[in-house]
Amino acid sequence: PVGEWDAALIWNLRAKFLTDQQNWRLAFSPLLDAQRGYPILTSAFIARGWKLSSAFPATVPILLGLTFWTALLGLMVSALAMIRGTIAAMLAGLILLSTAPLLFWATGQYADIPLSCYFLATLALLFLDARTEEKQPWTLVWAGVCGALAAGTKDEGQLLDAIVVIAFLVRRPPWRRARLLLAGMFPALLPTLYLKLFLSAYSH
Repeated sequence: PVGEWDAALIWNLRAKFLTDQQNWRLAFSPLLDAQRGYPILTSAFIARGWKLSSAFPATVPILLGLTFWTALLGLMVSALAMIRGTIAAMLAGLILLSTAPLLFWATGQYADIPLSCYFLATLALLFLDARTEEKQPWTLVWAGVCGALAAGTKDEGQLLDAIVVIAFLVRRPPWRRARLLLAGMFPALLPTLYLKLFLSAYSH
């Protein structure tokens, strides 16, 4: 197995089972000590890459981690450029580039990097929506989608969704705007809900 501890024992291991069309449910077997109730979005990405390559190259999960690390960097810089200006954005980018643990976690294929990317995307979109006088409906929709993708990456993402929905509703926005956030979040949450309610109960 390649990758650091979590990658080898959870993400990559489950991804290998997911590539098997006949036995993919074994990824949720209680005999597999890989947190079978955990969200599978990261493993599903890796499994898709392996199926496309018809092999199990280590480059697939490594490139996945580096792709999300690059997206995290670009997202931080672009969001701050719109909110605080170019200088603040460049400083934030330099801080991320000089944060060695982030690069280590990316190449070690930890799911924390994709999770961080979805967290930042959700909060940045909500912040931009709050600061913009001319409201764009798709901003809230995509904030909901990114929040749901965070829930599909790690359990911590489900906590983020609960906090975001509660904090958003506490502000008592018009129901039309609350509906936009929920409309983006709920469909993308369905796979995770199905996993939690049904697939994680699979026994072999």
